[in-house]
Amino acid sequence: HDRERISDLNHTQVTDRILTKPLEISALFNAISESITQRKGGTDKLLQHTKLTDLQAQWLRGVTVLLVDDSDINIEIAKRLLEKYGADVLTASNGEQALAVLQQHTGEVDVVLMDIQMPVMDGLEATRKLRRDLGLSQLPVIALTAGALVQERERALAAGMNDFMSKPLEPEALIRTIRLHVERVRGAPMPMVRARDPRETPSDWPVIEGIDAGLAAVRLDHDAKLFLRMLGWIGSDFPDIVAIHSAEQIARHLASEPSRNSLRERVHKLRGSAGTLGAEALHAAATAAEASLAEGHGDETARLLTLSSALRQLILASQPVVEASRMEEQSADREAASAAAPAGQQALNNLAELLRVQDLQALDLLEQMKPGLIASIGTEATLSMVRSAEALDFQQALTLLEKAMRV
Repeated sequence: HDRERISDLNHTQVTDRILTKPLEISALFNAISESITQRKGGTDKLLQHTKLTDLQAQWLRGVTVLLVDDSDINIEIAKRLLEKYGADVLTASNGEQALAVLQQHTGEVDVVLMDIQMPVMDGLEATRKLRRDLGLSQLPVIALTAGALVQERERALAAGMNDFMSKPLEPEALIRTIRLHVERVRGAPMPMVRARDPRETPSDWPVIEGIDAGLAAVRLDHDAKLFLRMLGWIGSDFPDIVAIHSAEQIARHLASEPSRNSLRERVHKLRGSAGTLGAEALHAAATAAEASLAEGHGDETARLLTLSSALRQLILASQPVVEASRMEEQSADREAASAAAPAGQQALNNLAELLRVQDLQALDLLEQMKPGLIASIGTEATLSMVRSAEALDFQQALTLLEKAMRV
């Protein structure tokens, strides 16, 4: 009876879709999305009012993203986040590499997330070249920067970029922005694909002085393990800023324009990492120091001393939690290794190759292989290799693996 009534409605062009109860949430969303697209030409408002991260869905399934950033930490975090929502991710660490990737993967990339400030070739020049030289006039390019100045937005749009996102990246905004631009190019709404396994929010998110735990959990999509790993990285990644203790040291950094610019780039990177971690005091100090270095306020020394102090305080506050997590993980690894078979030669070769080409997938493979590696090459060698890889020193990790394999 309901179908007969709906059929009558269809003839009057009131009803566009027929859904069978009980409703699957993805089917409902997709039907609404298609209907709105037919009537309104796009899903902008639907996405704007949908709590994307509250629904267990792979919102970016079928999307290939080129992620371009000179910060290994930023690439690791963004790559994991994008893959969690179903995207395939290619990476590059500067504009020149990005152009090479686009040439190698002609027609495969759906959207580019492009950092603006990078060495070798910045994001603005890379965008101009991919438009002019590669003829990719329709490829969506979304600017990424830790800054949010009006001038930066204007430069990004003038270079041919389509949109602008500030780091640290918010999962909701990231998903929404990518979907909107990809749908506009494809001319059709992207389907919602339900995730196979529900994502659980940790009830025991680490509480550390100087960090907004709720903010960090949201920005890292409730991945507590990644949060602790990143805290472990931040001290080793910015030893030059940790080491600033005096006005004399700062004066040497500011003695020439190249040295000053190099320091500003380092502060810019730290600012992005601090924002992702929810380290608000450190983020504020980095923001102030970057502005001072860029605009020459004359208070660079005071700002940089404050920044260095804030970074040391964060490392000191987080060190016990990071070490405790590391010890707990090592204990679990030893237990797993006692029951594990040694890693096979082919698996070792695969791992070595990923480390050789500095592929971030090596981190995931290392995680899977840890028990077998401990059984094969011992606890000390395995954990040393893991620490090097987690610090993104892939060459050192490869050296340790090859040495252990020869023994």
